[in-house]
Amino acid sequence: LVPLAVLLAAARRIGLGVVVALFPADVRALAESRVLVDLAGVSFVAGRERFLPYNVLTLVPAFLLGVPVVKAAQAMGPFPSGWNRLAARPTLGRCVAVFARGERSFGFVRELLGPRPAVRRADDMAFLLEPRDALARRDAPGLCRVLRRIADRKGAARSVVGLCPSSLLAARPEGGYVEFVAALATELAAAGDLVVLFPNATRGSSSAGPRNNDLHVIERVMEGLAPEVRSAVVAVEEDVHVVEILRVIQAVDLAVVSRFHAMVGTLSLGKPTVVVGWSHKYLEVMQEFGLGEHVFDAREAALGRVLASLESFRADLYGHRSRIGEKLEGVRTSARRQIDLIADMMR
Repeated sequence: LVPLAVLLAAARRIGLGVVVALFPADVRALAESRVLVDLAGVSFVAGRERFLPYNVLTLVPAFLLGVPVVKAAQAMGPFPSGWNRLAARPTLGRCVAVFARGERSFGFVRELLGPRPAVRRADDMAFLLEPRDALARRDAPGLCRVLRRIADRKGAARSVVGLCPSSLLAARPEGGYVEFVAALATELAAAGDLVVLFPNATRGSSSAGPRNNDLHVIERVMEGLAPEVRSAVVAVEEDVHVVEILRVIQAVDLAVVSRFHAMVGTLSLGKPTVVVGWSHKYLEVMQEFGLGEHVFDAREAALGRVLASLESFRADLYGHRSRIGEKLEGVRTSARRQIDLIADMMR
């Protein structure tokens, strides 16, 4: 896209805009767009400098072709001196709107660009997801079987705890994450809980490889469980789409998640949630729901502290659900503002 956008921009500059018809469909579509919406989950995050070329070059074609760019709600920053700051300032400065997803990201971007109208605060668009919005209409063959197993065994369990592991954390060189999830499942099962392992990202099957494939992690966790523990765990082990994941989440009482949009899903359904994550992107969202104390960095997460968080939820399960529900409408109103802005630009 970048070299072709350079060519088309140059052709337009010398009055040869008619040659747009000779360009590939993706370049033509971008050139004729009213707005480019950047839905990156995170961008320009300190410590992830290897992704800076991607963060910049995904927007450069739109800049070259004069298409306004809106960065939808995402985590950004911090911006210490160095490559991250050097790349972020001119790139974000060219956007007509930059929506920071959370107070920390908003503060980082305001510090970088100053108090300009383009910098706004908004919550994640996924909080607006309704089941009717799903593009996929099929049901995974095994989904009903998973839901039936949960329903059949729920009555005999102390509670149903959903665990959503992360392929990203499982791939970290320091290791230990898969063993941590297995140990957590073992402790919960021993205490009488029904544990449900579910993915957030899948690539068809566990055999598709580990990259961005939580089914691969679930398989590894299951392999690490003793046979008597495995019988107390229900695992989603096949490809599922987002609404199917929400149906699984609906069946649990509590959740421990390591995936951002699994966290959005559990909060959207009013489920008390513990996060074992890796970035400020989790904390700033959980703080909005008054749950910041239940966020743990995966490198430092202690099994006892995660279990203690779950116990604190059990002590007042209805109260926690009610408080999450009270916050949801404000969060959804915030998320809707960015869609309103984009819709106005399209009119």
